[in-house]
Amino acid sequence: MSRLVAIVSSDHHMGDGSARDDVRRSDGLRLLAEVGHIGDMIGDTGAKVVLVGDVLDAWRYRLPDCIKAHRRQLQALANLNPIYLVGNHDVALLRNDAPVLPAGFELRRLATVGGWYICHGDQFDPNPVFWRKVGKAGCRVLAKLGGWWPAAEDWLSNAAGRIEGVGRWGGVDHYEEAAVRHATACGLRGAILGHTHRGSIGATYVNTGTWREKGWVLMREDGTGEWWGLW
Repeated sequence: MSRLVAIVSSDHHMGDGSARDDVRRSDGLRLLAEVGHIGDMIGDTGAKVVLVGDVLDAWRYRLPDCIKAHRRQLQALANLNPIYLVGNHDVALLRNDAPVLPAGFELRRLATVGGWYICHGDQFDPNPVFWRKVGKAGCRVLAKLGGWWPAAEDWLSNAAGRIEGVGRWGGVDHYEEAAVRHATACGLRGAILGHTHRGSIGATYVNTGTWREKGWVLMREDGTGEWWGLW
């Protein structure tokens, strides 16, 4: 079997630990277990762990609350010394006044690993500025409504993402093509992105989907990838 070069995941959307949080108690325990297995998988392969953005959800919650609620998970991830490629929901981590993560994360916007161009993918949104503003406002409003209407918390949480996505899901083909075109123009194998929550593994394009549904992508030296997780 070809050597493992990268272990990739994105879109965890860790929140404040409330009932609306995408990563609840059982999910948090699953993540801790997966991190332990990943450490064993890496061994002496030299494989790199890459978090492809939106690990924290600073659109729907306060960033310090996200870090506090998921300190154990973040510390476990930090122990893997991952590259953390911030996305549109956690780009605030790059600010000078951002709350401090556990030591070990390498915060960046893009990386090349194993011949792949890797970034969260919001850079390739067809309508980034307008729909990011609409999505961000919608996330905040719906997160507040969830506290007033507990029975609808799950629906509202998902609806926040749908509001953000209205402007881009019709352009998914364009999104993929733009990313691959950019990667190949840079002389790379292809692109690995998150952002759309639509997981797929192909020869030149990989999307990590959401961690909760898809887990991790194990990328190998020959360019192949496979899903892995403890569901």
